[in-house]
Amino acid sequence: IDMIAFGIQPLICLDLDAAHRRAIDVLVRSGAKRIGLLGVNDREPNLEVGLDQYHRLARIHQQILKDYRLKDSPVALCDQSLQSVKGGLAELFAGKSKIDALYVADDMILRYAVQAMEDAGIRPGVNLRVITHSNHGVDLPGSYQWSRMEMNPYQLGRLAVQSLVR
Repeated sequence: IDMIAFGIQPLICLDLDAAHRRAIDVLVRSGAKRIGLLGVNDREPNLEVGLDQYHRLARIHQQILKDYRLKDSPVALCDQSLQSVKGGLAELFAGKSKIDALYVADDMILRYAVQAMEDAGIRPGVNLRVITHSNHGVDLPGSYQWSRMEMNPYQLGRLAVQSLVR
């Protein structure tokens, strides 16, 4: 377990470092050479958990890619809005060589990322490999078949508290 937080509701975040490493490993094994990270800016006021986890995730991303000897892998942090996600994706696609894979570090922005990619003529899973983690009960864009692990951090938090109280 990576973190247990108690706020409005208790929640548990599983080991995000291991999940991130596994996602990058899958992308590398599929042939990806330049993997971008799209994360949520932790200053977003309507996030229940900030704790600088996305800035930490960006550092972890760079270290994992270094371990795989991949260079020049951009990171963009955005707010939970279509305009911000479009700006983040534009950052990731800027430069000499475009990313060939994308790690969306939060499913809360995946719907905006998919819309922004489609608006730019990019089809996730066709023109660009995409992996996301986390599951806050948000419906993932329905026009694609997503592989994912079902995990609700709030449900896990409630179960943990119930176990502790007993």
